[in-house]
Amino acid sequence: MRTAFYFDEDVAYRQGLSNRPDLGVLRGILAAVPTHRRHVHILRGTLGYDIVARSSEQLDAVVEYLLGIRQPAWTTLAPQALRDALGKHNIAAFVVRGLLAKDSRAIHASLQGSSLGYLGAIQVQPGEISWLLYDSSLPPVYRIVGNQLRLMYRNYEVKVEDDRDHGDFQQWKESGLFDHVSWEDTGLQGTFFDPYDNPDHARMTGESEELVSDQMARIVDEIILRVAQLDPRLVRQINGALKAFDTLDTGDSLAHVSVSCRRLLERLADALFPACKEKIDGRKVGQAEYRNRLWAYINKSIKSHTQRDVLLSTLEDVGRRVDSLGAVANKGLHADLSPTEVQRLLIGLLTLIYDILTLTAPLATVPEAPYAEYASDFARELLRNGGDDDPDTPLRGT
Repeated sequence: MRTAFYFDEDVAYRQGLSNRPDLGVLRGILAAVPTHRRHVHILRGTLGYDIVARSSEQLDAVVEYLLGIRQPAWTTLAPQALRDALGKHNIAAFVVRGLLAKDSRAIHASLQGSSLGYLGAIQVQPGEISWLLYDSSLPPVYRIVGNQLRLMYRNYEVKVEDDRDHGDFQQWKESGLFDHVSWEDTGLQGTFFDPYDNPDHARMTGESEELVSDQMARIVDEIILRVAQLDPRLVRQINGALKAFDTLDTGDSLAHVSVSCRRLLERLADALFPACKEKIDGRKVGQAEYRNRLWAYINKSIKSHTQRDVLLSTLEDVGRRVDSLGAVANKGLHADLSPTEVQRLLIGLLTLIYDILTLTAPLATVPEAPYAEYASDFARELLRNGGDDDPDTPLRGT
């Protein structure tokens, strides 16, 4: 997702460097985005809306486009407020790529309460107008990776005269916000020699983002549909595991991720292949051997040796990653674990669950096991009360 944060340039930059919007935006990013998934790219500059709006009617069309009236977009700005801002003020825009919707909301909240001249935020729509307003007009200024800040420049431009803002660079180093501050050479990207700097490529990039998002959303929908039918208690396990990933930033969080992943796989095994005393192909499949039980379910459900080997290999890999994560957390070595490794575990876990759940068609009969305990408790309560239930309390489903 790309989000544009708008400021009244004349107000926002009046207070000098110590209170400029850059500080508010970057602080907001650091507070909103956990370190393990923090990779954002930032364009910044004066919004030249007059490039695409030379009349009042054209300005109305631009406002409609930006606010997603033709294509829904997340925004905090009302149409008239945006039109007034564009028509009456110079707009400083920060376009941030690499945010989730909730990140953008959190950054907006922090800016709303602390930054002078802040106007609001808009999700950037893919297309020619966005390319003209943002990509082709606003230079890249920052990249944040984890706790590192990079200031953008073009190496070939400084070979004759180094006109980089070294004062700005030093201020960011002294700010204490980042563990490391460095330069990043953007090379030929965005120059006359860049064949991809055009509206068509921008449109294709936006479409690709939407297609990937749609496909991933479909996988998630299928997982939730399946577990809701198989065992609703799995939803709680999935929720716990995903929340653990989302808040991962300390050694305690690593341990929580490991435990959450294991509990999710255990519950999945309970639903698909309940524990039993007999061995299956020489493997124990008791309550503790949840990976063996998943292995047995896969082995039983797949006839193709190739497909079976691939899925069993994925199971082995995810199980090994879960165990490794737990070991790292227990030894206090979380600093040695890269965010990429954690993301691979999350992707592998979701892929494994999707593959296992879709091995067979959805069940024709909803299992009674997830509801058995509640039904037994209800029956015991009836017996305790002499079989007379409260007439004023209707039964569920009636």
